[in-house]
Amino acid sequence: MASTYRAMDETSLRTLRSIKLIRQKNLEGRQRGWFQEQELRKLRRQIKEIDAVLRSKEEQEQIF
Repeated sequence: MASTYRAMDETSLRTLRSIKLIRQKNLEGRQRGWFQEQELRKLRRQIKEIDAVLRSKEEQEQIF
C-alpha cells in the first residue's frame, strides 16, 4: 500500500492522513467490538505508512 502513497502528491497525502486521523479519533472515543478494533489497527498502520512517505519526500527535497 505504501507504493500507492508514493504516487500521490504531498497535499493529497496530508489530506488523506487528516481524514484517516479523524476516523481513528472517532473510533477511539466509542465502545468498540472486534470489527472496530480491526479498522483501528488498519488506520494506524495506514497513517504510519503515510507518515513514512511524507518523511521520505521531505528528505528528498532537502537533498535537492
